[in-house]
Amino acid sequence: MAVLFNAEEIIEIAVEIECGGQAFYARAASLAQSKSAKQLFLDLVGWEKEHENIFRKMLGKLSGGNLDQLDPDDNSAKYLQAIANGRIFDPKTPVEKLIAPDECLLDILRKAEKREKDSVVFYTALKVMVPPKLGRGEIEKIIQEEISHVLYLNDKIDELEK
Repeated sequence: MAVLFNAEEIIEIAVEIECGGQAFYARAASLAQSKSAKQLFLDLVGWEKEHENIFRKMLGKLSGGNLDQLDPDDNSAKYLQAIANGRIFDPKTPVEKLIAPDECLLDILRKAEKREKDSVVFYTALKVMVPPKLGRGEIEKIIQEEISHVLYLNDKIDELEK
């Protein structure tokens, strides 16, 4: 059985992930007890919105097309679905379930960093299934954007742990 992936579908998933990230960070901002923490999360909301816009622009540039990737046991599809299901920012998951009202800033940042790392893994796994002519370069841009999130969050975590 063939698994069909194309860059447009992947970028649509990226848009959904970024929307989920916006909801996560907005929830964190609403629960923040200090002005600096609130601003940190509001900045992250803005960053996620910016990435959503970048991904939407990528969608506008892509002309579509399917990639047949031989996957007789559907292992690749199952793997990618497992990564995507709730392990990265999922807009279908109520944010109240993701962040408890009494959760501390450091714990929220660690959750965010983990989800950002998971998104890098997700996009990297998808990238190998997309040939250059169907948008592999666009997927690489997504990966680099998400890596920048991980590094930013890692710096914030380091600051708090000192």
